Amino acid sequence: MREEVNAVFDMGVLEPVRAHTKRPILTMMVYDVKRPGVDFDDAWAPVSRLESVRSFLAVAAAEKWIVHQVDVKTAFLNAELSEEIYVRLPEEVDDGNQVYRLRKALYGLKQASRA
Repeated sequence: MREEVNAVFDMGVLEPVRAHTKRPILTMMVYDVKRPGVDFDDAWAPVSRLESVRSFLAVAAAEKWIVHQVDVKTAFLNAELSEEIYVRLPEEVDDGNQVYRLRKALYGLKQASRA
């Protein structure tokens, strides 16, 4: 958990604010216990249509291209937001009193996938 929280602050996702005009979104930490052999490796999020992936792989095979697959843990933290969104972090992260303006997307935010 500490690694994810540090990434949020290191990447400039949050900006502390004193005055704000909108009601902040309340956030919470979500924990999921993975069980080896049952669902330990079941963490994936497709971002393209399966037909597109198959087409790409078919062309890559025909052209003898080398294909690499990458998983980016902090992908959502790179997306700039155009909306003005304020959040209050859970008490596990700070005292729960500070309000932050989101500069970049967070996982679980409705605008995150689009951004």
